[in-house]
Amino acid sequence: LSKHGNFVLTIWPDHCLLGSKGHNVSPIIEAALAEWELKHSKSVSYIIKGNNSLTEHYSAIKAEVLVASDKNTDTNLKFVNELKKHRSILVCGQASSHCVNFTVRDIVDNWGPFNDLAKISILQDAMSPVTGFEEAERKFFRDMNAKGLTMSKSTSIKLK
Repeated sequence: LSKHGNFVLTIWPDHCLLGSKGHNVSPIIEAALAEWELKHSKSVSYIIKGNNSLTEHYSAIKAEVLVASDKNTDTNLKFVNELKKHRSILVCGQASSHCVNFTVRDIVDNWGPFNDLAKISILQDAMSPVTGFEEAERKFFRDMNAKGLTMSKSTSIKLK
């Protein structure tokens, strides 16, 4: 990880385990997603990550170290290309210092030159950093703002 300029490997306590409270979408976001699904007669797509214990998987787009025998660790271009079709993308979740940070960076890195990054809105008040990694969050916000993503608050978003 540190070879790629990322964090030193951390052995995290169990968290966000499938089926646990930490894996769930927060109730207020879940309610907004359910409202959107009803209004548009469509389903929200969820991406499962971290299914290979041989690599760290901060990003939902690709693992930190690719495992040749596991295509799920490689870049999920299908998902990135699906995102490009939408007029607006709202980003929230945990943690802004790690998983959200690296997911968005991977999206941006694979976005391509002719797509408008401003349609990606980082909802700064709908995420928080891992304690002790506040500077990583600040750098993420600075970097994404410099690349042209929209920095926003959840209270300013109007769902259509």
